[in-house]
Amino acid sequence: MLDLSNFKISDTEENNWFSDMFFTKYSFPFEIDLIDDLDIAFGFISLYNSSSKETYFELKYVHGDKIEDAVFEIEQFQTKLSCVLRFGFEQLPSFDKKLSELSLQKLRLPDGTDVYQHAQTVITQKWPVVNYNFPQVHLDKIDASGEMWSYFEGQINCRKEGVFLINDMDAHNSIFRNRNIMQPLPYLFHVLERGMADANLILAGEILNNEDLKKVTLYADVEYYKKYIDECLDIENQFFGEEIIGAYPFDGIPDPDFVFGYPLNGYFNYDRYSITKFTVKNAGTYKLAVFITFSGVDRRASSAFYIVKYRGRILKYMPLNDIGNWGNLPEICRDSFNISTENDINIHEFTIEICLKAIGGGNLSGPWVGFTAGFEITPVYLYEDNVNVVSTIINTNKIDLTRAVADITFGDLIRCIKNWYNYDLTIQGNLAVMNKVESQMNYNEAISFQSFEIKNPIQKFKKGNSFLLKFQDIESKDYTFLPVFQDRQGVISTGYKTDEKTNTIEINGLPLPLVTKNEIHTAHAFESGNEKIYFVIYDGLINNNNTSKPNNNYLLPVVYTNYWKKWINFRIKSTETIWSFKTFGENISNLKVKSKIFCYNKYHIIKTINKTEIKPDLFEIEINLESLD
Repeated sequence: MLDLSNFKISDTEENNWFSDMFFTKYSFPFEIDLIDDLDIAFGFISLYNSSSKETYFELKYVHGDKIEDAVFEIEQFQTKLSCVLRFGFEQLPSFDKKLSELSLQKLRLPDGTDVYQHAQTVITQKWPVVNYNFPQVHLDKIDASGEMWSYFEGQINCRKEGVFLINDMDAHNSIFRNRNIMQPLPYLFHVLERGMADANLILAGEILNNEDLKKVTLYADVEYYKKYIDECLDIENQFFGEEIIGAYPFDGIPDPDFVFGYPLNGYFNYDRYSITKFTVKNAGTYKLAVFITFSGVDRRASSAFYIVKYRGRILKYMPLNDIGNWGNLPEICRDSFNISTENDINIHEFTIEICLKAIGGGNLSGPWVGFTAGFEITPVYLYEDNVNVVSTIINTNKIDLTRAVADITFGDLIRCIKNWYNYDLTIQGNLAVMNKVESQMNYNEAISFQSFEIKNPIQKFKKGNSFLLKFQDIESKDYTFLPVFQDRQGVISTGYKTDEKTNTIEINGLPLPLVTKNEIHTAHAFESGNEKIYFVIYDGLINNNNTSKPNNNYLLPVVYTNYWKKWINFRIKSTETIWSFKTFGENISNLKVKSKIFCYNKYHIIKTINKTEIKPDLFEIEINLESLD
């Protein structure tokens, strides 16, 4: 155990209105003499070449009359250890959980109800009646030129003439028409409520009255649908090497091959040979693409073929030279074709066999000579349980919102909302209260510090400060999301210059813009990646369409006016006042970092409080305030 009671540790608490951090308190760096026992405990930190140095510890910190989870970190060592403590962040353990780890809604639909029917009943409703919805969102990430997606309409939750499009099969041409992806979008408030609930807290405060945020669903760039190919393929072995010099077993090639020789005792002679085996779980028809690249081969004096077999039966024999097994051998060979299985429950095993032979005096000896090969297999149509034809893209009949969220933590989401809408978060008993910072800029319940005033406190002036409120940069040239820049001269969105006194508030999120494609006017997911928050504004049907609403109210010029203007004006015009005094603990027992302070004939907001216990129950306090008027 490390006893810190003999060290003069200054605990600092910051008002999170002034940063994007929550709850964290910390100590100023303090020094510790490195005695032998500590040197051993810290992995011989005194030895320059030690590979076992330990400098970061999670521990319990006895702080006043509280025991708190804390981090003890060694930041520097020369002749003494320079250390820091951080504590006070245990109040919201779900902060470090990924959104996918939260207790978001999961639902298996009743027998006889598919996801298309279920979505029809949901799209007419709103939060809090439902926790998710199915607005249409245009996608750019799907390549419709491929066979699997050639019928895709271009948006998730596609609905036309009052019904959701389904994925079906053109039985005549044995082609599946994957028109639609059904992806539920969770409401922001559902995610916030469940994140708080996982920390045994109830979401409360002014945020629940925010009519704009009630309409926010969250789009995530995820593969929510299920590819049947993921379930049906079982690749045993891809290309596993070549055998050199030997004979290929003749087993029914239609015509004798004049290059490889007439079958002698049932075998062809070859110089290089390979075999690839794979199985598929489901009966059906698949598209097989074969790729072969030759290296170190005299292509004018070499010949090759490959054979595809199913359960030992030849499906395809393919000479690879320009004309049969004569002519030049291409450097790269590509071929694709459909292969079909029997419709039964037995193992469906395929093999791809490749033979290479020198002709006309060619030489294939040497380790640099040979070929590499590979294949791709894509279902065309399949039989589920080897009975019923199923789609290659499945919109499952269950809802799982943990699969429909961004790859970020709950803490990242809270910080995004704080930076976007200037909300505060405080824990009051079992309530997680999120109120607007601006609504708390008042004189209510102010504490008088007049008795602690000194003659000449430090005063700092902020007129040279500026603030930049912005979304993270985007790469698209099709859309512009204006920032807001404010300094003492005013507010602008273009033509501004930042400097070392600019405070940048950056938001890891975007309200998706609307665009019209295929006669559907709705949100456009124009970015790829799953580490950002995307708002899709959905407030029920618009002209009987499940399309999203415009994002105007969520853009920063509007958000600034409603949530930031008063606060940023205060930050630029206020005077910062700093001084120190000594007092007993009982005199500051009701002092909180968000208390309002009256002193020097003005009301103030606390920025930081630094406490150092210099004797039992006697504290030295340094307080940093910003004036409200």
